[in-house]
Amino acid sequence: MRQAVVVIHGIGEQRPMSTLRSFVAHVLPASEDNRSRLFSKPDSMSQTFELRRLTAELSRRRPATDFYEYYWAHHMEGTKLRHLWPWARAILLRSPTNVPKQLRALWLLSWLLACAAIALFLTGRIAPDAVDSKTSSAALVLALLFAAVQAVAINWLGDAARYLSPLPGNIAVRHKIRSEGLALLKELHVSGRYDRIVLVGHSLGSVIGYDILTIYWSQLHDSHRKPDRAPQPCLSEVEKLGRELDEASSGADVATFQEAQRALWSEQRRLGVPWLVTDFVTLGSPLAHAELLLATGPRDLRTRQEQSELPMCPPIGQLSGRNSTVKRYHRVVKYSFKNQPRSIRVLHHDALFAATRWSNVYVPLRFGLLGDLVGGPLRPIFGSGVRDVAVNDGLLRFAPVLTHTRYWRGRAVPKKEGRVTALGSLCNALDLEAAKWL
Repeated sequence: MRQAVVVIHGIGEQRPMSTLRSFVAHVLPASEDNRSRLFSKPDSMSQTFELRRLTAELSRRRPATDFYEYYWAHHMEGTKLRHLWPWARAILLRSPTNVPKQLRALWLLSWLLACAAIALFLTGRIAPDAVDSKTSSAALVLALLFAAVQAVAINWLGDAARYLSPLPGNIAVRHKIRSEGLALLKELHVSGRYDRIVLVGHSLGSVIGYDILTIYWSQLHDSHRKPDRAPQPCLSEVEKLGRELDEASSGADVATFQEAQRALWSEQRRLGVPWLVTDFVTLGSPLAHAELLLATGPRDLRTRQEQSELPMCPPIGQLSGRNSTVKRYHRVVKYSFKNQPRSIRVLHHDALFAATRWSNVYVPLRFGLLGDLVGGPLRPIFGSGVRDVAVNDGLLRFAPVLTHTRYWRGRAVPKKEGRVTALGSLCNALDLEAAKWL
């Protein structure tokens, strides 16, 4: 048995392999056998010679594991403030009711700073004699603050602005990033080397991961063998639990649903579906603000989800017949086996998360500014099947910038009972010790 873990880095001026080495160094010691050796080998799956494959030899509970990094930062070279302005303008000029609650304090602070700068500028122009030393000092502070914000915006937010804005000037970059990520995922599948793949996306990397999973699933979902009999009890169970999760009064829980998803993944593999991705893990994901970043508002986001443009967990499903009131995740495909009619239930193109589990780790935002400003819960937005894990251990959960960059650092075991750490939650979601069930 062999499994692959693909890590997609987030925004910023990342260096090749820096994210992956840090990730593996912290994740492996937290697993069952911290004495296993780690090897750096050539990466024949990626399209760049800057990357290596880090391989952890097998242990009693963990299959041999290859760690890959999907590196995309080099496509964002040449980002200017002009790339950021259309995106920032669209966010700042929208109604406060269309701004997610988590970001309203930051949105209001941005407007206060902008208004203060405009007021000082107009004062200096209209009544220059009224400008005293205090006003000049305030203007200088605002100018320095603006310069600092500009530098941070270009180096950090510029990547997000260019990727998340489907403007004509950004289309080529978006296409290149998705194409290379898709090529890596395809290569891992067709190599015949792996039994399981886990995709981990940090920050903007989680959006990229969501995109390439959506694209590749649409290409593989209807591939299958044509057996004499195709019993699919696991598919029926997932559809049943998915409907129960969508009901507010349901007693179903996410853990039970994820167990059924794993069973369905195994069932799909037995039927010849070549999909290898068992888990999608997001860390500090901006998808928490999807109604702001991927749509014009909550209504537009919901429309795109209902039209199967953005896959949900559990899937929204489709009505199976004219008189049916039950939405299902599949369609029936008929074929012939030894001249006898047979049929199989095939998952829809938007049923990505019927057999792929989605775990999301985030640091909750406190007082509007403390915590992770980028990440947040995904279950309210992408469905009740997403397993949200809120981190509540460690002092760094109160630091806005450091919190977002330290999801795989720190302690795996919480200091106090009942606490949750980022690294421990990440290791649980990865489930690298998969030898028993895999």
